[in-house]
Amino acid sequence: MCGIAGLWRPDGGRVDPSDVLTMLSAMPHRGPEGAALARLDGGALTLGFLALGFTDTPGSFQPLYD
Repeated sequence: MCGIAGLWRPDGGRVDPSDVLTMLSAMPHRGPEGAALARLDGGALTLGFLALGFTDTPGSFQPLYD
């Protein structure tokens, strides 16, 4: 199973991406094949994703968002 973590500041303040990276580092077994961060809403929302490669299909690691 892949991993996901995120922080949101409802007051509109900016999330420190290192806080989300710390959460992702607590679950390395969830995605040894790759990781990504997305900052949205002017930095008030930061999402982190860990990719667990359980298929060999090219392009199986889809975008975090589009």
